[in-house]
Amino acid sequence: MGKLKAMLIDAEYFACENYNIPRNEFVAKAWVFAKKDNQLHRHAIEHYDIIQRDLNNYDKVMRMRGIKL
Repeated sequence: MGKLKAMLIDAEYFACENYNIPRNEFVAKAWVFAKKDNQLHRHAIEHYDIIQRDLNNYDKVMRMRGIKL
């Protein structure tokens, strides 16, 4: 595995570990995590947004089915 791919996987893992904090806080933490590497920072934020979208979609489906979480 290349170094860049490993770094991007680390960014995804970081997003998974911090999915439950507000986006603004995540962006600030991701900047520290990425050590000012814009590509890594952006990838972490993109993955955070994917997680948030998936959770929102899951919540909508559960509400449509009458299941309260």
